[in-house]
Amino acid sequence: MPVPKANSETFKPVLSPRILYRIVPSVLPSPLDALVSSLRYGYTSRMTRTDFEVGYAPKSDQDASHNLDRECSPQIAEEGFGLLEGRWKMGILFHLFDQTTLRFSELERLIPRVSQKMLTQHLRELERDGIVKRNVYAEVPPKVEYSLTDIGQEMRPALHELVMWAASRRKTLDSRKENS
Repeated sequence: MPVPKANSETFKPVLSPRILYRIVPSVLPSPLDALVSSLRYGYTSRMTRTDFEVGYAPKSDQDASHNLDRECSPQIAEEGFGLLEGRWKMGILFHLFDQTTLRFSELERLIPRVSQKMLTQHLRELERDGIVKRNVYAEVPPKVEYSLTDIGQEMRPALHELVMWAASRRKTLDSRKENS
């Protein structure tokens, strides 16, 4: 009975490089060669990949054909949530929704538990992501104002719905506590 030929699409090796090194040591580089090449071509990229040892491809490399609508894919959602990641970003955005323009000191007063460092860091990230606009005036002392960009304003309905959901959830949980 003839053995069918395996092409690169159907045949995926299941053996890790460690096992292959034990089986065929003459084909793979020596440990010294591996060390030199890892230092030359990026040590961390080889150390963080575990899919070679486990024997399956990482999820990000798999075909995402089940996502019919590319605008609503998990990757897009993850990117969107990543823009709002941070303890103080939502508070900053909601204060900027209420008032069109705020100075740094006003934001500090409105969010009393935030440190200057974290407020500065989150404002810079929001500015980098195109959500907040920073206006610097040439005065002594310098005057800096923050406002939402058009992209930031587009987030208002979605974040409003999120707040409404949180209020509804709190009400539901409170009524469950009272009934039990």
